[in-house]
Amino acid sequence: MNWRDLLVSPQTPIINTLEIIDKNARQIALVVDNKDRLLGTVTDGDIRRGLLKGRDLQEEISTVMNPYPTVASPYDNRENILALMRIKQIHQIPIVDEDGRIIHVEILDELLRPKQKDNWVVLMAGG
Repeated sequence: MNWRDLLVSPQTPIINTLEIIDKNARQIALVVDNKDRLLGTVTDGDIRRGLLKGRDLQEEISTVMNPYPTVASPYDNRENILALMRIKQIHQIPIVDEDGRIIHVEILDELLRPKQKDNWVVLMAGG
């Protein structure tokens, strides 16, 4: 998955953002400006709460986005990112540089997946 597939502009309609969230199966969309600076995040829960408050599916996603998302730095190690995700009870975390530009997105399931090693094993059996 390319994290760029998760990006939307603040003017993107809610319905289009919902389609992006559904298609990428990462449960999140990232609202960015034209320089990939993070403005906010959107989950299906944010959209659901907006709809319950009377928002229309054609409104801009900026009306329901979280403008204060939890982010990590490229200098944070895996353990710190996992700890932050557990504390905040989130499954995705954007990694942003000093200028607020997204450079990566960490996904909890991928961080917890054991690393695959290219170890060859030869078993010799006989009698």
